[in-house]
Amino acid sequence: MRLEAAYNDASGVTEAFVRNALAHVNRELDATFDQRRFAYEARWDPGKEWMDIGLRAREAHSVQLQRPPVELTFAAGEWLRVEISTKFRRAGVERDAGTADLTLESWWTDAAGDFGVALLSGKET
Repeated sequence: MRLEAAYNDASGVTEAFVRNALAHVNRELDATFDQRRFAYEARWDPGKEWMDIGLRAREAHSVQLQRPPVELTFAAGEWLRVEISTKFRRAGVERDAGTADLTLESWWTDAAGDFGVALLSGKET
């Protein structure tokens, strides 16, 4: 699938971005995440229409955080979600807008329909 290929890019840009989350946690919370103990994974969830992006523990291990003092344990194969990238279709935006008492006024897309911009309006009070 094209979306999975984009998030699993050959140059590793997305993986580096996701792994930076662990580096940031290590720095800000004085944690002991070891990058080598995690495999990068990005997969499409067709039921939720989103990319589920994160890291999977290669082996059972624990991570220490000093601020706050917490020990995190990971089983081999355990999933650590870092990000969800949701994809929206017009019908879903229109449905969700209606639930929030908004009206979809306009919908613009690129020629392939890959990207969209929605103009929503609310009821005047």
